[in-house]
Amino acid sequence: MRKRIAVIGGGAAGLSAGYLLRREFELTLFEKEPRLGGNAYTYTARDGQEVDIAVAAFGRAGYKHFFRLLDDLGIATRPSAGSFMSIHDLDRGEGIYMTSNLRGLRAQRFRMLRPS
Repeated sequence: MRKRIAVIGGGAAGLSAGYLLRREFELTLFEKEPRLGGNAYTYTARDGQEVDIAVAAFGRAGYKHFFRLLDDLGIATRPSAGSFMSIHDLDRGEGIYMTSNLRGLRAQRFRMLRPS
């Protein structure tokens, strides 16, 4: 009989830990949200454009183990030409997205320029 272990949170760290521990332990993952991914998710704008959102810059240099996991699972990734940075409250579904282009500013109705 294998030892049982619980992983709390289905974000990048919890998913990576669960994946790496699953061979040695009977694993249960607990996540309060109805989706996995934690603070990293894909947001679909009203115009249909999809934007990947993460707490920090989500690149291979900063998340080498997570990208190794994605590679092991055969999950394709692609670089994003238009990067955004967000200050976002996932619980309330509100936030602003800092972007270097006019399209991003227009998509959020220029809220970044009105901090109140």
